[in-house]
Amino acid sequence: MTAPGIPFYYYGSEQEFAGGNDPQNREIMWNSFNTGSDIYKMTAAVNKARKAHSIWSHNLEERYVLDNVYAFSRGDFFVGLTNGGSVNVQPNAPWANGTVVCNIFYPTQDCQTIQNGKLNLVLNNGEAKIFIPKNSAYFEDPVSFTQ
Repeated sequence: MTAPGIPFYYYGSEQEFAGGNDPQNREIMWNSFNTGSDIYKMTAAVNKARKAHSIWSHNLEERYVLDNVYAFSRGDFFVGLTNGGSVNVQPNAPWANGTVVCNIFYPTQDCQTIQNGKLNLVLNNGEAKIFIPKNSAYFEDPVSFTQ
């Protein structure tokens, strides 16, 4: 959802459908659409932040690359990903020193001030984080997300 291209989900992923054997391999979505599921809320948060920062008009710039961690930015929209385990790295930040940035998923608990041109990126157990400036319009009415 944050890389260049058109984002999409496989049918039912945003509803946490598990599928099953035929004919339960396609659960009915429209009779029980759940806007309270964690994946639905995560999708809503990412889409709202994408829109607030028009990320489609910015090129992807790699900020940190290792076998188990990948970080990139698109304008002032920063994405940090890991494929497992825990990481604590300091990628180059796309913001000026002194800029306060917050994780869109935990905007009151996971904020920091950029120092020495670096972001302190801590990811645990396959976690993903998206940081944007605290003064972003996104935070005027953020999507409520709980894990």
